[in-house]
Amino acid sequence: MAAIKEDDSTRNEPPPSAAQDVAFREDEIDLMDYFGVLWRHKYLIIAGSILPTLIIGLMLFFSPRQYKLTYTYNSWKLDDKNFEMLLDGFYSGENIERIVRSLKDEGFEKYAVSLGSAGGRNTLQGLILLEVWPPYMDPSKMKGTGASEMEELIKLTSLLEKLTVTASPRSDVAAIASIVRNN
Repeated sequence: MAAIKEDDSTRNEPPPSAAQDVAFREDEIDLMDYFGVLWRHKYLIIAGSILPTLIIGLMLFFSPRQYKLTYTYNSWKLDDKNFEMLLDGFYSGENIERIVRSLKDEGFEKYAVSLGSAGGRNTLQGLILLEVWPPYMDPSKMKGTGASEMEELIKLTSLLEKLTVTASPRSDVAAIASIVRNN
């Protein structure tokens, strides 16, 4: 008769030893330990949260405010060449001097001085910005543009003009923008 051989997998495993039990418990995560660490460092956590918020709030409260007023006009279909001529005329020294005189006459000496002392067109654009929409694109900087698309870009005309005046205090922005717009 054939002897029945007992398979190893059917045997009952002995209970885990004490060493295995300790290793298993070390792998467990005890959330109470983490909460204890957070509770012990609660003042540091609160200071780390409130202090940056307080510093940013004070900086915003005491920093000078700049207000913007934007006029939007329907364009008379300016092309790139005519828009450059308009910009050259608007940012010309003669026109800026006329705006500065008008501002001084109306009592806006501080803004007139900052506008008059602006070093160049880029600095002036921080105070008075004249732009068009859609913006013009330089065809020479376009990549992957075919000949027909290039011709369309060259023919592009603007539909809207925007004049943005940046000034402070808030109560003076509308009057300053009106003087700039009328010149």
